[in-house]
Amino acid sequence: MNAESFKKALGTRIKQLRKNGKLSLADLSRHLPSISRANLGRIENGEVMPSAIFIYEISSFFNVSADWLLTGNTPALPIYLNAEHERLIEMFNLMNGTEQQILMANAAFLLSTDYSKLAKQPLHKSKPIDLESTHFNEAE
Repeated sequence: MNAESFKKALGTRIKQLRKNGKLSLADLSRHLPSISRANLGRIENGEVMPSAIFIYEISSFFNVSADWLLTGNTPALPIYLNAEHERLIEMFNLMNGTEQQILMANAAFLLSTDYSKLAKQPLHKSKPIDLESTHFNEAE
């Protein structure tokens, strides 16, 4: 691989990470102190070779290995993610912003609920429903 194709491939991986994170060039450059928005665009287009500091910052920011960023040969996802975690991330990324917010709110609610207290509460008994004597009015 020559230097030009290396820069293009590296830029493509960086752009892929940024877009998967739903970040603009300006958004990402605000999170990375070593790079301007314009220079980030040049790196993504394969026009400029990034510094080692930039590689460190961006790999840390996106939680990918510098090896993957530079070569594409090692997994981009951290080792501790299993297939179920990866599928959850894929599904989350397929959602629009509103759906993601709803999911996050529901997750926060579930995490804040003390299910141990619910498990200790007695169940309320109700009368069984007699389906044979129940008539459903289709007009209602």
